[in-house]
Amino acid sequence: MHFSSQLTLKMRWNDPDFVWNKTVHNFTVLVLPASKIWTPDLTVDNAVAVKTKPTFSDVVVEYNGNVEYTINMYITVKCNINLFNYPFITDFCPVALNGWTNKDGCGMHLNFRDRNLNWANGSAGEWVTQGVILTGSGFRNYLNVELSISPFNPVVGLLLPSLLIILADIMSCMLPLGGGERNSFKVTLVLSFTMFLNLLTEQIPDNGDCSPLIRYHFLICLLLLVLSMLSSLALSGMLKGCGFKFCRGGKVTEDNHEYPQRKKGDGEATGGPQDNDHEMKDDSLHRVMGFLEGRQWQEREESKAKAYAEKLDRIGFLVYISVCVLYIIGVVATATGEFCDSNNLDFWRDDD
Repeated sequence: MHFSSQLTLKMRWNDPDFVWNKTVHNFTVLVLPASKIWTPDLTVDNAVAVKTKPTFSDVVVEYNGNVEYTINMYITVKCNINLFNYPFITDFCPVALNGWTNKDGCGMHLNFRDRNLNWANGSAGEWVTQGVILTGSGFRNYLNVELSISPFNPVVGLLLPSLLIILADIMSCMLPLGGGERNSFKVTLVLSFTMFLNLLTEQIPDNGDCSPLIRYHFLICLLLLVLSMLSSLALSGMLKGCGFKFCRGGKVTEDNHEYPQRKKGDGEATGGPQDNDHEMKDDSLHRVMGFLEGRQWQEREESKAKAYAEKLDRIGFLVYISVCVLYIIGVVATATGEFCDSNNLDFWRDDD
């Protein structure tokens, strides 16, 4: 993450070459062009880009050699902001402002006379500057800029829609299981959430190892929606008599149910129109009885399947609620813990 700021620095140093006797020369102050004298060059150790402009083109020189010079520095630094708890973030971004020095300590050291800084509250997008603190000593001074995110827009635009979609999926269990409305509604929720992720995931910032927890939240929400949809489809198939491998036939005819066949006795006489008539009537009666028994058997099986599917549906609803409650507890515990730390001062090495 890059942080840009503008610093106005009023520098003061002593140059022995500009000392004069004010009793001999009847003036105590000189105004000279800054381009004609030596001026200190400041460095920003963690800078990506630095641009320095003088506030005025002249410097003020006093009789005792004190020189005053005011500059504006436009600085862009790289910060390792911890985005794990996005959008509820408060972190610091250092601006390491120092003079030039080598490993032996030779060079120019900055001595901040007043460590109380005047800063202007600024914001860029959802980021807000909360304060600036001067920290450090010697040749390792830095301005610790406290940054935070205004959580309203991310909560309304990211968190709230995902929670409402999960809530709608939970309430969809009130729809009838066998009518098809529930399955259509759940499929619509999955497709809507997928489009929602495609549109808004790219707007979530990312910063190295501390990936925002909200990315995992979206992944788990999508997983819950898909599992809920698949379980609803499976229960609907079970309600209609479909197992994991096959579905039973839709209609029961007389050939689907076995019924006892009439056997002819050994001594029974055959032939004759009355006997054939009687045999045909008896055979038709057996077929009708077989069909009715088959229908009763199918209705009993469908009733058992419906009761079993509804029981599994109630169990699945309770499991879904329990998983959501445990997930909320886990998210709160993870967000309040310290699972991801970032070192904003890693640009300073021990051997520097």
